[in-house]
Amino acid sequence: MGTGRPPVPVHAGDCYAAGNRRRTIDRDEDRRLLASGLTACPHCQPDIDLRILDRPHPAGPVQTADGP
Repeated sequence: MGTGRPPVPVHAGDCYAAGNRRRTIDRDEDRRLLASGLTACPHCQPDIDLRILDRPHPAGPVQTADGP
């Protein structure tokens, strides 16, 4: 997006914390970016929505409906 600027975290489409530096990506690209090490937003947690549960989360362990 910007030359020399670090990438921003991946956000869900309706995240209030997304800011101005954003572009729409599909679910496959979202999974690829998260798998490559790009961070997920701790507010909207797109990694949880995509069921990518094996990533460390900055807010600690994530509780799901099925348990920890």
